[in-house]
Amino acid sequence: MRVPKSAAAFVLIWLSGLVLAYVAHATLPERYYFDAQVIGTLIDDPGFEWSDSFRRTALAYRLLGFGALWPDALAAALGYTVAIAAIAWGARLARGGWQPATYLLIAAWCIPVAVYHGQFSKEMYAIAAVAAMLWLSTSARGVVVAALIALAYAAVFRSYWAVIVALWLVLLAGWRAGLGWPLRLALVGAAILALSAASEAIVGFRLSDGRTLVIEDRDLEPDSATVFFNPLENTSSATDLANAFAGWLTLVLPFYLFTLGAVQHVAFAAFQLLNTALFVCVARRTAAPCGGAPDAHRWRQSAAASWCVAFTIVQGMFEPDFGSFIKHQTNLVPMLAYLYLSAWRAPLAPAATAVAR
Repeated sequence: MRVPKSAAAFVLIWLSGLVLAYVAHATLPERYYFDAQVIGTLIDDPGFEWSDSFRRTALAYRLLGFGALWPDALAAALGYTVAIAAIAWGARLARGGWQPATYLLIAAWCIPVAVYHGQFSKEMYAIAAVAAMLWLSTSARGVVVAALIALAYAAVFRSYWAVIVALWLVLLAGWRAGLGWPLRLALVGAAILALSAASEAIVGFRLSDGRTLVIEDRDLEPDSATVFFNPLENTSSATDLANAFAGWLTLVLPFYLFTLGAVQHVAFAAFQLLNTALFVCVARRTAAPCGGAPDAHRWRQSAAASWCVAFTIVQGMFEPDFGSFIKHQTNLVPMLAYLYLSAWRAPLAPAATAVAR
C-alpha cells in the first residue's frame, strides 16, 4: 500500500511536534505558559464565574475529563493533535497535491503550534473553530453558520472575536460587491470607526485601548523587547483607527525586530515577512473580484483570505507583543495551508469539476 506523501508529511510533523511540545515545556521560560498555569489551577477549582474566560476555559477542559480522568500532562498531546488534525483538514480541502515547499512552510509553522497548542490553552478550541469555519464557508449560508461558530467562540473564550466576525463579514460583502482589496480595506476602516464609537459608548474605552489593558492585566514589563504601545493617544474614533492600522502594520511587517538582534527576533521577523509576502500574493491570486455567482471553491478561498485579514487587523488593536501575536496567529494555519495549497494547484478537468460539485 502506497502512502501519499502529504499524509506521510503530516504524520512526521505530528510525531516530531509531540516531542517538541514536551521538550519545550521543560526548557522554555515560564512566560510561555502563563495561560496554561492559570487554566491548570482553575481546573481543580470548583468555583465558576461566567465573566472570567479562564474559568470558562477550565470548565471546557473539565468537561473533557481533565482534573478527574486524565493527567494534566495529556493536555500537550491533545492540544497539538487537535491542531495538526485541523491543519491537515485545511490541506485536504485544498486538494492541492504534493507541494514540497508548501509542506516545508507548514512544518515551520508547526514549531510555534507545538509550543502554544501543546498546553492548556484557548487555542485548541480556536483552531478547531477555524477549521470548521473553513469547511463551512462555501456559500452565503455557510458563511452565516461559520459566523455563528465564531460568535459562539467569542461568547465563551475571547469576546474580541465578535469584532473579527464583523470585519470579516464586511470584507466578504465587499468581495461579493466586486470591490478590490483597497476598497474592501476602506470599508473595514469605516466599520472600525463605527465600532470604536460604539465601544466608547458601551464599555468606556476605544478598541485599541485593549492593548494597554492587556499589558496591565498580564503585568508585562513595559521595557520588554517586543512590547509595543499605541503611537497616538486615543481621543477619537479617528485616532483609534490610526492606532489599529499602525498596530496591524507593525505586526505583519515587523522590520524593527531586526534591530533587536536576538536570534528569536530575527527569525520571527524573517518568517513573518515571508508569510506576509506569500499571503499578499495568494490573496491577490485567489480573491480577486469575480462576476456571476462564485462556486464553493471561490467562496472558501475568499472567506479564508478575508478571515486572515480581519483576524490580523483585530490583533493589531489588542496584541501587546509579538509573542502573543504569533501565538494567536497559529490559529490561522488551517486557512493558510488551504490558501497556499489551493492557490497553485493544477486546474481540474471539466469532468472532475462536475463530479466535485
